[in-house]
Amino acid sequence: MNKLPATLEVGIVFSLLIAFTPISHANTILDNLSDTIPGSLTPNNALAQVFTMPSYSGDLSQLELKLDPQFVASESVNVYLDTTTSGAPTSGLGTLLGTASSSTSGNQVITLSLSSQPLLSAGISYAIVIKQETGQVFWDYTTAGGSGGDGTLGGIYSSLTSGSSWSSADSGDFVLMDLEVTPVPEVPMTGAFMGFCALAIAVGHRLRRKSGSFFQVD
Repeated sequence: MNKLPATLEVGIVFSLLIAFTPISHANTILDNLSDTIPGSLTPNNALAQVFTMPSYSGDLSQLELKLDPQFVASESVNVYLDTTTSGAPTSGLGTLLGTASSSTSGNQVITLSLSSQPLLSAGISYAIVIKQETGQVFWDYTTAGGSGGDGTLGGIYSSLTSGSSWSSADSGDFVLMDLEVTPVPEVPMTGAFMGFCALAIAVGHRLRRKSGSFFQVD
């Protein structure tokens, strides 16, 4: 019985592993940080920017906000991810993502240290919410419509009641942020087909070797 070369067996197994190994990398959903800043919006109590995910899902991996703390004293806002109803944030603030804080005044990009990395589902609308905690922090905005990523920007909403009710503050503006996700790994159909073929070859060869050993003549 002819034996399949060891190198070929290794190659089949290696191909099988590659075929079923997903490749993950960060995708930009929103990024308008480099857009012109005509002004800033005060959250008063809470401010939300709605956006819609593209045709894929992903775990939140990075969030940067362009904020404008007004004073030199330590100032901060809590940042949340909220769901939406009829295009507006759902009652409440949502899931706490972390706290954005600064000890200096003026426009600056603050990278949030994420306390959670929730899954954002394909085609679903969400809202990034900031709630004033200490001092006075404004959120820079732009009039440009493009998000610079795969997602779509929606309206801006404000709340004076910690998210128990929301009012539209949309005047054609969009607050500045960079939001990235790590797409949920999926095995491409071509990869699945290659993996199935490699597995079939390896299993078939193994069965032939075993059946051949019963009829081997010294």
